[in-house]
Amino acid sequence: MDRRTRNQSGSPHPNPGRKRLIIVLSILGGLVLVAGLIAVGSVLYMRSLVRRLTDTQPMQLPVMELAKDEQQKVQRNLQRFVVACQKGQAERVEFDSRELNGIMAVLEGCRSLRGRAVVEIVDGVPWVQASIPLNDAGASWLRGRYLNGKLRLDVRLGEQGLAISVAEVVVPGGEVPNWILKRVQTMDLAPLAYQDATWGPRLRRLESLDFTGDRMVVQTRKGGP
Repeated sequence: MDRRTRNQSGSPHPNPGRKRLIIVLSILGGLVLVAGLIAVGSVLYMRSLVRRLTDTQPMQLPVMELAKDEQQKVQRNLQRFVVACQKGQAERVEFDSRELNGIMAVLEGCRSLRGRAVVEIVDGVPWVQASIPLNDAGASWLRGRYLNGKLRLDVRLGEQGLAISVAEVVVPGGEVPNWILKRVQTMDLAPLAYQDATWGPRLRRLESLDFTGDRMVVQTRKGGP
């Protein structure tokens, strides 16, 4: 027997079980590495997306200034609404988008909205250009940031009172991710209005609240509370 034959016959055969184990561990290690890279990439992408779609400051908007005759009309309509609420009268009052913005500009109770919100009613659909703070959105990197954009509102008046939520958000720079939109949509914007000492009792006097064309139409309830 020559030297080559002796070396081949004397070499140990590889263990099939050990070979399979090495292959499995290699595959698992590769999967863990890929999953880690995907997770890190997703976080970086989300943070980049948030920085692009949100801001560290709320946007500043123009304050509506009405002409003298417009101011007088708004004051008359607003006074009709207030008196009807106080006396338990049934009264139908209409305000268009421009008048609503004018009311926010002059009413003391709307001080926090001046330069922060602009109302627009298009084809019976209420929109508000505004800033939504994201401190309570559930992610640490959203704290101190604002979603500045145009919000389509879902306004409903039911047995439990007025409910105002965000149905759609349009922002410059791209589309708002569903996970941010869903968190924003859980916010009810009406409770703060009910807590106001002046407007809370008046809101409780509403029989109906509707939007048609470019107008908001409110109907007060007749009788006692």
